[in-house]
Amino acid sequence: METILFFARTPEVGHGKTRLRTTLSEEQIFHITRKLYDDLLETLTATGHRVVVYYDGKEPSLSLPCIPQKEADLGERMASSIRSEIQNGPVILLGCDLLGVDCDLIEEGFRLLKERDVVLAPAEDGGYGIVGMRRFVDLFSSITYSRPDVLEKTVKKAETAGATVALLPTIRDIDYFEDLVREALNSPVVSKGEDAYGTVYLSETGSRLWILKDRNRVPEHSLFCEPQIMLPFYHSIQTKEVK
Repeated sequence: METILFFARTPEVGHGKTRLRTTLSEEQIFHITRKLYDDLLETLTATGHRVVVYYDGKEPSLSLPCIPQKEADLGERMASSIRSEIQNGPVILLGCDLLGVDCDLIEEGFRLLKERDVVLAPAEDGGYGIVGMRRFVDLFSSITYSRPDVLEKTVKKAETAGATVALLPTIRDIDYFEDLVREALNSPVVSKGEDAYGTVYLSETGSRLWILKDRNRVPEHSLFCEPQIMLPFYHSIQTKEVK
């Protein structure tokens, strides 16, 4: 039996995404986390695989098996969840703040687990958002998370343990405000500054996004957008660099 472990903090106002709090309100953060959670859970259930929710926080009201995360350390919690389920067959564990995950990616993960011991989906920040195993391998002890070398160290740890490893395509996660801006611009953010209109972010492609001081004052040659779930504020996007 192939099992997906949805490793998730139950969305609640005032809980989670602390790195967004300097920019967004608790209510705005809740709407973002709720959307990420719901969209990803819908994708996972659509795969047809068994889905188990390992939750942190309030017990979710779902028609799926829901089990509280037991350990204090992130690595220990992931290890405990995988150990509990892997006796039934290959498992894939993923978090709840990811973008770029679809049914095909999950199926590719399970396909690779027929040939390899471990699969990982790199995240753009140097970590990983998905880990899958066909036999338990300790990838978690002595790893410091939220660092740019997490994936590199995890792969080395697996190889040192004699495990074979495959990498899935890179996925994206939402941790910082710049991650939301990146989604609006569809390109990584290379700089941030201030001008007469407000705070302006510049992307690799030359597009710009303003967080406006005044929604009635919009930069020339730009597109003004109403608030959206993933960008819950008034902003203006200049789609091309104006010479």
